[in-house]
Order: sequence, then C-alpha cells, then structure tokens
Amino acid sequence: MNIEDPLSCLLNITINIVVFSLEDVLTITAILFLLFCSSLISGSEVAFFSLSHTQIEAFKDSKSRKENKIYKLLHKPKELIATLLIINNFINIIIVILIALLAEKYLVEYLHLSQWQVFVVETVLTTLVIIFIAEVTPKVYASQRNVQFAKKTVYMLDYGQKIFKPFVHTMVTGANWFEKMKNKQKQKEIDTQELIDAINLTSDQDTPAEEKKILKGIVNFGNIVARQIMTPRLNIVALPIDASFSKVLQNIRENRYSRIPVYKDKDRREDIQGILYVKDILPYIHEKDDFEWQKLLREPYFIPETKKIDELFYEFKQKHVHLAIVVDEYGVVVGLVTMEDVIEEIVGEIHDEAEEVKNFYTKVNDTTYLFDAKTSITDFCKVLNIENEIFDEIKGENETLGGLLLEQHGRMPAKNYQFTFQNFKFIVDAVSKRRIVRIKVILLDNAVAEN
Repeated sequence: MNIEDPLSCLLNITINIVVFSLEDVLTITAILFLLFCSSLISGSEVAFFSLSHTQIEAFKDSKSRKENKIYKLLHKPKELIATLLIINNFINIIIVILIALLAEKYLVEYLHLSQWQVFVVETVLTTLVIIFIAEVTPKVYASQRNVQFAKKTVYMLDYGQKIFKPFVHTMVTGANWFEKMKNKQKQKEIDTQELIDAINLTSDQDTPAEEKKILKGIVNFGNIVARQIMTPRLNIVALPIDASFSKVLQNIRENRYSRIPVYKDKDRREDIQGILYVKDILPYIHEKDDFEWQKLLREPYFIPETKKIDELFYEFKQKHVHLAIVVDEYGVVVGLVTMEDVIEEIVGEIHDEAEEVKNFYTKVNDTTYLFDAKTSITDFCKVLNIENEIFDEIKGENETLGGLLLEQHGRMPAKNYQFTFQNFKFIVDAVSKRRIVRIKVILLDNAVAEN
C-alpha cells in the first residue's frame, strides 16, 4: 500500500481550501457591490421624485452641471422611471442568482438540506437582504437628504439611461399605449360632461328648449347603445314566412310599415329569416294569393345590443340599410332599431304624414304621469328631462318601465303594486294576464328638472 507523504496531503488540502475560499470571497464581494448599487438606484427614485417644483425650477438655470442634469432627467419623468426600474431589476436578478449559487454550495453540500428547504431559505434570505439593505434603508436616507443623494447618483442614472436606451424607449412606448387605451373612454365621458355643462352655462332663458335638447343629443350621441333605443321583440310587427300573400298585404295596410321582419317558426318569432321591403311588393299587389312573395326578402342586418348608435349610424349609411335586428350575446333577437330611431336621439320624435301619432304617456298633473308599460326607460327619462343613468343600478338587463318593475318584484306584479326609487314612486295601474299594461309614476320632491 502506498502511503502518501503527510506534508503533500496537507498542502493539497490547503490549496483546495484557498481556491474554494477565493471563489466564495469573489461571489460575496460581487453581492455586496451589487447591493450597494441597488441601494443607490432605490434611493435615487425617492430623491429625484421628492424634489419640490421650486427646487427643480432652480436647477434649470443653475451653474452646477449636476443640478442641470437633474433637471433634464426630471423633464422626462417616464424615461427616468423606466431607467430606474430596468437597472434595479437587472441588478436584483443578478443578486438572486449569486445568493442561490452560495446557498446551493453550503446548504446542500455541507448541511445536506433538501431542495425545498434550500428554496425556502434562499427565498427568505434574498427577500430580507434586498428589502432591508437595497430598498427600505436607502429610501429612508434619501428622503431626508434628497438633493445631496440626487447629486451623487445623477451621472450613474444618466449613463444608465444611455446604455439601456432601447429598453427604456420600448417600455415608455408600451406604457403610453396602455395608458391611452385605458383613458380613451374615460376621457370621452369627461369631454361629454364638460360639453353638456358648457351648453347649460351658455344657454340663457331665450334659448329654445328644443335647441338645447338637440345640442345635448349630439353630445350624448356616442354614449348611447342600440339596446337603449330599440323596439323590444314583443312590440315588433313581423310576418310568418308561410303567410299567404293576402295576409301580407293585410299586414301592410294595417300597420303601414315600410320594412317588415319575417320569421320562420311561429313559436320562435326571434328566428328572423329576412326583411320584406314594401316597395318591393308594389309591382305585385295584383298577384294571386299563392304568389311567392318570399323571393323578395332581403338579407337581415344583425347587430349586438351593445353597439354604439354613432357606429350604427355610419354603418347604416355605408350598407344603405335603414333597419337592423338587435341580438343578445347568445344570438337571440331582442329587438330592432331603425335609422329613424337613431336620428330621433338628436332631433326628437319624427312623425310622417302616414303615421298615427300615439302618445305613450299622459300627464295627469305636475307630479303624476301615466305611462305605457312598454315605454323605454330612455323615452321615460326624456319626458321627465332626467339622465338615463339614474336607473342603471336597478334595471338589470331591462330597457322598459314594465321590465324595471318586473326586475324589482321578481315576478308578475299585481295591480297597485308600488315601488319607490329615489324621488320616483311607480304604481302598477293596469295589468293583463301575462304583462303589465300601464304604470302610474308619481314624482316626489324635486324629481324633475325644469323643461
């Protein structure tokens, strides 16, 4: 058996320990240096953005290059924030990797811990080190000495911004796009309300009420959806596709509509097969009862109930159609909208010479009205000169007064059922076996604005 020289053995062990220790020392040194850099970046965030407006303006004309540089960096705050985030995250990722390497070496090889135990120790250790050394402590220090701290780190941030410029530019561009998308609708609503307020402020007593209504209709035009102005499915005048030609002519004479939806199944009136244009029928009015009028049907135009009417108005013009079938999210027909309905949202009710004018409400006195239960909530609000949004929280998916009361009662209400909301008292005035017919509305204190 060959016995190794004791002196050589001791020398080999010593060399291995020295090499091993040097690797660890270098790793620990790198971690400490990176923690110092991370603390500078974290402190810089507080130092720069805690400077007052007066201090920043003073730096603008200062003779100090550092103060001028601080002003230039703060002049583009989004780029500065992006630079801080990129550098800080880059440094922290390297710190986590280096700590993980040390933990693997000592916790597995020497302490023989399992993988999940190593993971827990690494997570806790890394979190505590980064939070207390690289986040909390420098931020507290920088908040108390913001000017001095900003001056010490300004060149580091300036160089960092130049080095990471492609990443900074990408991050800022992306943030601007998301911000624009998020605030688009909100800004539109703000602008709308501002315009309405401007109309109210600039209108005097001599301004006709009709003119004010038209102006407000134009302003609100882009905020109204098809569901709010549609004719509900139960009120749609339609024809079965197997109707005789004489029945078709009778329907046209009785209802005097220029366009009539045609459905396939009498038990499913929402199964719209096409639209019959009366002008297409005119050349054939003397045909016999077996005339195949179904060949004259035109393709129906379907829209979702959430479509904005300003978009619908544009599509009506583009497609050269005047009637759209409204469907819900499941594709079931819930109503229809015409070009006339859309235009009426701006100019008010339109009645042609052949149309019989039927009032959907009766004013009993200054505080009491009788409304047809089929009256849309939008029309109800127009009559009382109130905002449509008042009933949004209680109407559910319903768009008529009858539907509103059904939503609140949960089932078919009996006559004289009462429901009070804010300054409105609703009373069921007449019912049939299957639906509410008429609703009495009593206005309580100051429910209606001046017309």
